Amino acid sequence: MVKTYSKQSQSGEGGISLIDRIVNGMGFIWHVRRVDHGIDGEIELVDRDRRLPLNRTVFVQSKARQRFPGEDQQSFHYLCDADDVDYWLQAPVPVILVCSHPETNEAWWAPVSVLLKDPNRRKNRRIDFDKRANRFDHTAAQALLDLGVPVAGSLYVPTDRRPESLTTNLLRVERYPETIWATPATVSGNPEAGEVLRRNGFFGTDWTVLDRTVYSFRRTDEEHFRAVTDGTAEALTSEEWAQSKSRDTMRDFVRLLNQTLTEQTHRDLRRHPRRHYLYFRPTKDLEPRALPTGKSKRGRVVFQAYPSATDPSTARHFRHHAVDHRFIRIGGTWFLELNPTYHYTSNGYQDLQWGADLVKGMKRREKNGAVRGLVEMWAGYLAGADSLFENKEQLTIRFGALSTLSVDRGIDERDWQRHLRVNPVANSGDLVLFEQ
Repeated sequence: MVKTYSKQSQSGEGGISLIDRIVNGMGFIWHVRRVDHGIDGEIELVDRDRRLPLNRTVFVQSKARQRFPGEDQQSFHYLCDADDVDYWLQAPVPVILVCSHPETNEAWWAPVSVLLKDPNRRKNRRIDFDKRANRFDHTAAQALLDLGVPVAGSLYVPTDRRPESLTTNLLRVERYPETIWATPATVSGNPEAGEVLRRNGFFGTDWTVLDRTVYSFRRTDEEHFRAVTDGTAEALTSEEWAQSKSRDTMRDFVRLLNQTLTEQTHRDLRRHPRRHYLYFRPTKDLEPRALPTGKSKRGRVVFQAYPSATDPSTARHFRHHAVDHRFIRIGGTWFLELNPTYHYTSNGYQDLQWGADLVKGMKRREKNGAVRGLVEMWAGYLAGADSLFENKEQLTIRFGALSTLSVDRGIDERDWQRHLRVNPVANSGDLVLFEQ
């Protein structure tokens, strides 16, 4: 099976290469991210006179096109994806958007984490570019330095020289199938394939269509795939995808892992169609649902209703435990990064209009212990230890334990608590790290 190098992929790589050259010309340091999750790379700022790194970073999202909407010789605009906007505004450092024409070595930039704080801009998600004023070249260096200036009052707690074990939110992927099966497709992409398969009574999600080929960890010439395939299945080695140095191949592998994880957990979880996180399904009678944890008889309630203040017999809204996640490769080993969150619905199924505000309120109230407990809950569930899976031995993707790190320095919790008592900014849950 021949893999093609699409024009879109070529343009994307060209945009990244162009940013690399421009940032290097500014005298700064460019760090590319090989797994794109809304951020393509980071600019490490440098004092250009003394040649000293400043320990300040600006995140970059790259968009490379031959032509942008409304483009003429003076200007153009770009309509940002809603999920990207949410992701950028949660970033701990400034985020810029770089739009480029790699074939002509032209690029323009906008500080989106600043601009999109404006409610009107955030509502329409439109960024307007003036081709002269917003050029991304050596003349933008000082503006980037100004963007990355930290404010006073940053959080600093001294460390002690003592051994300490840190638990990360990285869940080790212990096993995935040795073979990826591929069969020529009669459809153009996932939406068309999904529609045809559903019409034929197949609702599985553990497959993907790439370059008119159906790929899956299960045989793609089985009966349920025949409605969208034409030919026999070819066996590919999963490790070739898993350990590939190609950014496109890694993305394809991650896509297949995500599709398979969605299928693997579909009895308990749903994937949000826009935000892409997984969240617990409602119960049929909308009664609370608890996940066994082994720490209490009740377990952890992962779905529940909140009664109306005026009529306690009716539900004001429903809260579902959710997890934002991504597969990442570190040193040749694959992990699933877990970021617990919440999903709110009006009736167990439809998104609650003000759900995002409720999520922010929960995040402000949660402390380290609560977050750690949630990470451990999701890790246990996905690994099968605390899950509702009927037979974890049959899981397509098997997970191990959360990765831990051993360090020779630690933080005295009493110092941390003293800092929170005397620092009203940190104690409010709205600690400001950078002025934007």
